[in-house]
Amino acid sequence: MTLQPPAKLMPWFLLSSVVLFVLMLLVCVQDHRRPWKPYQRAFIELERKAAKTPAEQQSINSFRMGIRQIEVPSLGRVDRCTTCHLAVNHPDYADAAHPLRSHPDTGHHSFEEFGCTVCHRGNGLATSADEAHGRTSDATSPMLPASFVSASCLACHDLNSLPGVENLKTGRCLFENNGCQTCHSLNGTGGLIGPALDGVGQRRGIDWMIRHFKNPGAESPGSAMPPVQLEDYDIERLALYVSGLVDPVTDPFFTSKKVLPNPQAGRDLYFNRGCIGCHQLEDVGGNIGPDLSQLGQRGKASRLRFVLETPLPNASMPHPKLRPDEREALISFLINLNATDFKAEE
Repeated sequence: MTLQPPAKLMPWFLLSSVVLFVLMLLVCVQDHRRPWKPYQRAFIELERKAAKTPAEQQSINSFRMGIRQIEVPSLGRVDRCTTCHLAVNHPDYADAAHPLRSHPDTGHHSFEEFGCTVCHRGNGLATSADEAHGRTSDATSPMLPASFVSASCLACHDLNSLPGVENLKTGRCLFENNGCQTCHSLNGTGGLIGPALDGVGQRRGIDWMIRHFKNPGAESPGSAMPPVQLEDYDIERLALYVSGLVDPVTDPFFTSKKVLPNPQAGRDLYFNRGCIGCHQLEDVGGNIGPDLSQLGQRGKASRLRFVLETPLPNASMPHPKLRPDEREALISFLINLNATDFKAEE
């Protein structure tokens, strides 16, 4: 004997089946229309057209669409940017349209070690452009425009040791020379009239800062801050520097890169750590220790490294207690000494 459902329930069964079918259809449509899928389809098509060998054709045929992410546990970051930016490491895509254009100048910052948002900011977990780039009303860390990305260098590096960031260094000079810390504190130093600027780069975007500097009252009603009296290009440089005022990265791997080993950074260390007080450079400095004027001609990096990293018993020279990055910068300066390295300090 076959059990039959009561006739009065049949319409409900039919209705629920239709609703379930519609919901499943909507899910399929929504999945098909995910904002990142058109970019992956375009990438597959470009790769298929460029494939010249059976192996290359097989490689693209095995491509599986889906979310891609880079995990950087030391920074507590998960970046899904490569879900759309699939060709960041692909030199053949240097002239492609965004987001399939390859990333320029990755240099020492591999995506596997650093991710994306440590430099570019934005929301690494998002998978739509507006959310990822911080263009939504609830965005907490707007993505930096390409011309302002150098602001993020300050989270890990000492500004004096950075090459090629003249606008950022100019921004710091403008910050210092225009009395910003008369009203604002930074790292516990400065005035209390305005809000502290520690971490302000994480709370405000570049566009907001530029508008605020030009007309503080319009962006912060009731603000006592006067408009910044600078040309537009200098206001942008000031905003670049202030945007770099974020909480510093504290992971040991990143703090070990704070001072980039280069002669200029080593030169700053040489004078700021007082080496000039005991050592001479072309008759400038003390005479307690040996003259270093010709060290570049006779010195060896291995010997200098040993002296700087190994406390010597009964030595008159105190151990400098340099971090590895600082030590390599100082060695770079001393090995590459020339007559122009110290004249500005006379």
